[in-house]
Amino acid sequence: PGAVLSAKIRAGWRDAAELPAIVEALTGEGALDRLFFHYRTVAEGYRENIPDREQRFETVLALTAGRCEVVLNGDFTEAEMRRWAARGGAAGAMAARGWFRDPGLFRRLAGLETPEPETLRRQWFRAVVERFGAIPPGKAIELSNLMWGAANPWFEALKKERRPLPPGWFA
Repeated sequence: PGAVLSAKIRAGWRDAAELPAIVEALTGEGALDRLFFHYRTVAEGYRENIPDREQRFETVLALTAGRCEVVLNGDFTEAEMRRWAARGGAAGAMAARGWFRDPGLFRRLAGLETPEPETLRRQWFRAVVERFGAIPPGKAIELSNLMWGAANPWFEALKKERRPLPPGWFA
């Protein structure tokens, strides 16, 4: 067997209405094995709460049926990953921001015991700050926003920092 040919796309550049043309361009020749699909457009960046997120997943699955496997990508919670797995149609799901928000996500999906998400987020954030030490406040803000969202417990304190965070800052 040869290499698996895959591509990762967003729902469009400016508008999700571009999705059918993108999928056709990628799958029309029949050479693509797997498509990794992220529901937001490039213009939507990292915005949360895209109202037609679920419809975009349904659309890409319909457009690719019989053409290639699809791995859905997009901030999944544990419940959403379980729902999409039970629904079928997708080869899998990716959850980068979902994992940052819930570092025990994959362990629980695998049926393993794990502490609750807040405990793990705090442990992981502390470990990153301690391991890398002296990280710029801007990078710590970025990480905290991934893990807790924009209204995170350290945002205001991190904004006031003018020096790299020393080990022990996050106690």
